[in-house]
Amino acid sequence: MFRWTCSAIAVACLVFSVSGLPAFGLERTRELALDSPSESPWTEAVTCALQYYNYCTGWSWFWAAEDGDRTGTVFEACHSDCEVLSASALFVNSSQYGRGFMSLLGLYAVDENDCPQEPPLASMYYVQSGGWHTFDFGGVAVPPRFAIMTTHTNYHYPGIDVGFVSDHPAAGPTGPPACGTCFPSDRVGHSYFWGNVDSPGCPGTLIEDTACPAEFLVNVQLSCASAVPQSSWSRLRSMFR
Repeated sequence: MFRWTCSAIAVACLVFSVSGLPAFGLERTRELALDSPSESPWTEAVTCALQYYNYCTGWSWFWAAEDGDRTGTVFEACHSDCEVLSASALFVNSSQYGRGFMSLLGLYAVDENDCPQEPPLASMYYVQSGGWHTFDFGGVAVPPRFAIMTTHTNYHYPGIDVGFVSDHPAAGPTGPPACGTCFPSDRVGHSYFWGNVDSPGCPGTLIEDTACPAEFLVNVQLSCASAVPQSSWSRLRSMFR
């Protein structure tokens, strides 16, 4: 079962109890937050970058995982005929790094309920330590909707928590809520908890802050068969200002 703590992104962690808040919500919503044009060259050729998180409040949530927990994000490809070049995710390890943690990250097709379908299109094991991790898929073809899912391993070393980081839609101790300011209050979610390998959850449960759904800090770089014209990019940008 996940538990969460709140932390400042740019400074040392500041943790407080949120045990009275719901860890997961069942309301299904979604919103597409794109990288800046300089980082997502939609206008140039056949590559694009997708991310749904937004940490404009300056705070983040850390979701601690147990053995076998399955978490991740469902992405909508930029076009048909896309391939995943790489994926990057932000992890937190609140104590020692790299001792006894070998998790599995996979690229999955999803069904109509956004449930990852076995077997994975591609997968790799990694030692989950703090900071950003980049996973090189080298160009794996994906359907129009696909998931990046981690199956967490936690050998229960005392004081060690590992898991994904998400954005923080509710107000942090020093800032306004993101919902209604940085993105619409009816934000639609893409990030899920799909239960455990021993008891999979389908449909998955959206992770949620008190204000609206939260998104894991995970993104993908894709190469697609079609380019997005400049006019389309301009219209997309105007939707999220």
